[in-house]
Amino acid sequence: MNTPAPLFKALSIAALCAWLASCATAPPTEPEPPEAPEQKARMAELQGDYARAANYWLQAAIAAVGTTSQAYRLNAAEAWLESGDRDKARTTLDDLQVDSLSPSDQQRYRLLRAELALAEGDIPGALYLVGQ
Repeated sequence: MNTPAPLFKALSIAALCAWLASCATAPPTEPEPPEAPEQKARMAELQGDYARAANYWLQAAIAAVGTTSQAYRLNAAEAWLESGDRDKARTTLDDLQVDSLSPSDQQRYRLLRAELALAEGDIPGALYLVGQ
């Protein structure tokens, strides 16, 4: 039995279209936005890499403004202290504008200062800072 030419042509075109559609590539995906330094800092802290976290907090502080920048610097000081680098923790704390911190961050600041004092054997200084 002979197939009529128009029907054969239509089936051939349909088969060709189906084959071409199966060969098509997926549309390109949008690249994921780079992780913000804050996210990287939190991840580094979770991994116990406090020195790296401190550096990310400082990057975040540079990009931020006002009280947010100061809070990120406080986070960096805390991470430096956790990493065992008291000198960098002290320097970071010295650079903070304490008056611009929120009341809770001012309390964290005093506790970090007290922790530094205690680590250096300054028990009276630590007690004074905690009692403020």
